[in-house]
Amino acid sequence: MNSVYGLSVPSKSGSIFSSLEKQRVMELLNQIELHENNVCMTCARREAELKNWQELVDSLREEIAVITTETREIYTKLAERFSRSEVDIQSKSDIIRNLEFSLVMEQEARLVAETDLRNKTEECLSLLNSLEMLSTGAKEKEKMNEAILDQLRSELLEKDEKIKKDQATISALTDARSATEEISASLQEMVTSLSEQLKCVILEKEKAVTVRENAEAEIGELRAKVDKLTKQLDDSGNVRRDRATEETIERLTAENEDLTRKIIEAEEEHRRTVTDFMETQENHNQFVEILTRKVELFKQEKNEWSVEKERLVEEMEMLRKEDYKMRLLDEDRRSASKSEIEKLNSKIIELTSTRERQDDALDTLKKKLKHFEQDKIEWTIEKESLRGKIAALNEKLFTSNAAFDKQKSMSECHIEELNSEKNQLADQLRAADNSIIALQEKINCLEQTMNFVRTSLLASRNSFKWNASNLCIEFDTLQKEDDFRSAMEKIHNLTKEKAISDSEIANLQETLEQKQNDLASLRTKEASTSALYNEALVKISVLEEKLERRGDSMIERTVISPLSDKLEQTAVYDHKEDADVIDTSKPSSCQPQNFASSLKNLPTILKSSQPRRGRENYFDEETRKFNENSDIASDLLSEDGSTFLGTSTTEPADNLNTNDEEYCEFCSVSGHDTFSCSTFHLQRKAHSQTRH
Repeated sequence: MNSVYGLSVPSKSGSIFSSLEKQRVMELLNQIELHENNVCMTCARREAELKNWQELVDSLREEIAVITTETREIYTKLAERFSRSEVDIQSKSDIIRNLEFSLVMEQEARLVAETDLRNKTEECLSLLNSLEMLSTGAKEKEKMNEAILDQLRSELLEKDEKIKKDQATISALTDARSATEEISASLQEMVTSLSEQLKCVILEKEKAVTVRENAEAEIGELRAKVDKLTKQLDDSGNVRRDRATEETIERLTAENEDLTRKIIEAEEEHRRTVTDFMETQENHNQFVEILTRKVELFKQEKNEWSVEKERLVEEMEMLRKEDYKMRLLDEDRRSASKSEIEKLNSKIIELTSTRERQDDALDTLKKKLKHFEQDKIEWTIEKESLRGKIAALNEKLFTSNAAFDKQKSMSECHIEELNSEKNQLADQLRAADNSIIALQEKINCLEQTMNFVRTSLLASRNSFKWNASNLCIEFDTLQKEDDFRSAMEKIHNLTKEKAISDSEIANLQETLEQKQNDLASLRTKEASTSALYNEALVKISVLEEKLERRGDSMIERTVISPLSDKLEQTAVYDHKEDADVIDTSKPSSCQPQNFASSLKNLPTILKSSQPRRGRENYFDEETRKFNENSDIASDLLSEDGSTFLGTSTTEPADNLNTNDEEYCEFCSVSGHDTFSCSTFHLQRKAHSQTRH
């Protein structure tokens, strides 16, 4: 065994190379090409690669800047949309306030109508009592009673009309209530200030209760007054007749004069008149009984209407309670959505901080690349320290990737939660639609009953008119005209109020449609923002993959030890064999140590490895070339482990001409130097010439 440069070489007797093999090795060494200014092609290629790396770093920085600007734009768009949604919520809350105010006003009108009904019923009862008391009088009293009955009938008709109008107002209120329920269902995520409005409604309700109590007290006072008036009527019936009209007094005086003239003639007809009077009295009693029966029927109907009204009031209270519960749920959901938005903002801030850290890491890599360009000679000494730094960077990148994966999983969970909330809101909307359909069916039933009652009232009114036409007296014409005028004025006012309420209901329906359209547009905007957010996440993940590729490509440069060992052994063996023929200059004494250390610290890019996916695409071409060269060299220089060169002597030598290699033999061992590289190749050429 002989040792050259600190390495063991087999002796001539141990392994003898054939002349063809020696010739092939020398031709390979002579075929190494030099660049202009005595620089090898591999060194120039290395410089070009460094420039490409620098350009790639600049392009990556530009992409990172573009992505940061895009994320900022997305954040500003989200803020604008959030502000717009708040403005929409405020406008819709104002609309809801107006609706509730209109509901309160209509409730007050309904209470006033109920008080009017009660007053009129009490007046009817008092008039019926007066009729019963005056039924024992003469024909004039009967005529007066008939006039009073006509008044009562007219008042009953007016009351029936008022009842119908009140029912119409109740139906309008139910429609308005259904509209408010639809609006509250469509704006479940946007209502916040309804609790204060409900408190105001409760206070107004308490005020209405106090007003109702005061009205009941006034009704008691009016009843006492009516009792007093009935007593006065009993005491002074004739005075009331004199106060009624002057025409009736004149007519009665004329009749009295006629009666005094015809007393003598009427003695014979007295009996007949008495019998007629008795018959008329019986007819009158029968008519009074019929009226009492009708009054009782009217009382029963009134009780039924009161029961139905109480039921409707209870239903409205239940709906108010449900509305209150839904508003509380809306407030809770809105607070939850605000907290989620804050979490997303914090996540965005964390992502920006990680991007800044990555920018810092890129700056450090750029500095290192510049340092590599300036200090190529010190590359072999500083490789170990750079490897440690690259490992630390890889650990940081691994931790950042894990954090990004966690954030991605959290965002996916958040998206699933939002989808579940959307499904719940859709179910609630369906339930609200079903409740609205049920309410509409109830309203239709009420309308049918109202039509039936209306027809019955019209029939009774026609019968009353037919009876009143036979019993009409001139004494009541003026009073009827006055009552008719007042009734027409009331009807006109009520029709105006009904038209106003109908217009308000139409406006509410239009606003409801507008709000539904706004809600659909907000949902589309939310979907677009989520898509933009996902695109930003995808771009960030692409940049992370690029950084990981760059870090992994820096780690993969190590030594192809078999090829370098075998080439060195062949060179030492040739040098030992021809030592007495040519006196060549040898490297310095420090070269063996540099040679051994360089064998350990050569880049790993010459190793045969599988191509990496995704992030190593930039360096795939270079690794493929070096893998091909290493495979060719290993096939030529190894057969079974006992020899250094194989038996494939028939292959051409051009297969080992590695223009794609990173460095030449001398530069890969001891570092590149223009003078030493050129002298080494000249010595190899002279050595090959002397051998042949």
